[in-house]
Amino acid sequence: SSSSSSSHSTPSLTFAENLVITVPLGLSVPSSPDAMPRRSALKKSPKRDYDEMTPLSAASSSSPRGVGRREKGVRIVGIEDPSDTEEKRKNAFASVNLSPRPAFAPEPAPTTNSADLLKAAKAAQQKSVIHAGEARTKTLHLHTVQKGGVQFVQNPLYNPQYVALRQQVEQVAALQRQIVKKGKTLSGPVVLDLSRQELTVLPSIVCHQSHITVLNLYSNQIRFLPPEIGNLKSLQQLGLNENCLAQLNPSIGKLKSLEVLDLRYNRLIDLPAELGDLSGLKRLFLRYNRLITLPESVGNLSSLELMSLRNNNLVELPETLNKMGELKILDLHQNQIVKLPSLKGLSSLLDLNCQCNQLSRMPADMIHLTSLKMLHLGHNKLKIFPEEICELGALEELDLEGNLLVSLPDKIAQLTSLKQLYLSSNRVSELPQSIGSLRKLRQLFLPANRLQKLPMSFSMMSNLK
Repeated sequence: SSSSSSSHSTPSLTFAENLVITVPLGLSVPSSPDAMPRRSALKKSPKRDYDEMTPLSAASSSSPRGVGRREKGVRIVGIEDPSDTEEKRKNAFASVNLSPRPAFAPEPAPTTNSADLLKAAKAAQQKSVIHAGEARTKTLHLHTVQKGGVQFVQNPLYNPQYVALRQQVEQVAALQRQIVKKGKTLSGPVVLDLSRQELTVLPSIVCHQSHITVLNLYSNQIRFLPPEIGNLKSLQQLGLNENCLAQLNPSIGKLKSLEVLDLRYNRLIDLPAELGDLSGLKRLFLRYNRLITLPESVGNLSSLELMSLRNNNLVELPETLNKMGELKILDLHQNQIVKLPSLKGLSSLLDLNCQCNQLSRMPADMIHLTSLKMLHLGHNKLKIFPEEICELGALEELDLEGNLLVSLPDKIAQLTSLKQLYLSSNRVSELPQSIGSLRKLRQLFLPANRLQKLPMSFSMMSNLK
């Protein structure tokens, strides 16, 4: 436990397999999962005002030493070493300062450098692990005792929050035992769900379970991934959404069997080049991050079918995007993209969403998107209808809302498969007569334009609703 002149750090306890769990001061945590005391060995303390540290002079003589027992305003958690004498215990607590409970230290601001993150994490771990002996802070003197390799902490301050969190620590320890058991007994695929466990780091023991095929870690507080993540050679699905990741460890590129990678709702600014080594990846979710650019190696994801990048800060995309021949869905909604790269190689693309960007024109080679069925270009800066769109014979849905369009070309009649056309909030003053050739059109949205009349050919669109 480290000391500070103005705040108190929260100690971390390291299990036998390097499982690091952060807990508040006052919790009794074993150094290995097998040494976890049974729930029946711990008694619930009586409900009382914890700010009033009154001594319990009439402690029950039948209670085991150190279990649910108070002495001179001190609650002893765990089981004492029989070798401890009354005199040794009194000396250990002689310097106890019963000042108000120390506040937790504020969380450090996240850094965007992976090397700094790893360095900071290692430094924090070295400082916060409680060793056998004494742990000192400015206003708190902790004393630890050891029995059969199990470490306990005697805490002179008692907070009801600690009791509630003790159960959480026991649950995490139980998860560790479950992981070890599965790793030893199962030979088939394993689905491991560690979601909503308030983990701040990925337990390293997880990275040594070679049979895991699905790993769910969503809704935690994980800030970085350890290099050992690359050991999960059988992993096919990795869910890391809703965490605090600022960068990805390059070792993620070693997950050759990975097919689904979910990184939604994190704090990613960039991605490692090693991401392009995931040749088997089929679905990549990166929405709601802080990405500014993508690595050129993303074009090596030759098996990728879906890439979601909405709600980031992307300004441009790499030219290598053209190499992703299996891509079917590309979601670029809500970015700052000014220009799209060549799309010639995306012959399998079915859905392209570029809504809410800064596009003023479309690439000429988009005529090669022969499979495209849905094109969303709403809320951009298009002043002229991109005539390249008229060559997309398979197109069924076209969204051009919220642009600066004045007119539509006569060639729009070539979109014979079109079923939905969104043109709201533009500056269109007249529609071409050829629009009547869109016989399959079912929905046409034209509000907030400058239209004064409709063409006579409107009567030919019998499917229009």
